[in-house]
Amino acid sequence: MTQFPLGAPALIQDEEWLIRRLAPSDGGGWSLTCDGFLPSIAPITAPP
Repeated sequence: MTQFPLGAPALIQDEEWLIRRLAPSDGGGWSLTCDGFLPSIAPITAPP
């Protein structure tokens, strides 16, 4: 189980993002794919 539910907001680098996809990373953490949902960052998709 992860602490990052899909569709949940995440604060990353002082901007709010919506978690769209996640996968385990090689380093033991998580790789997130997120979409911006504020006018200042939409429609940018952050790479994993």
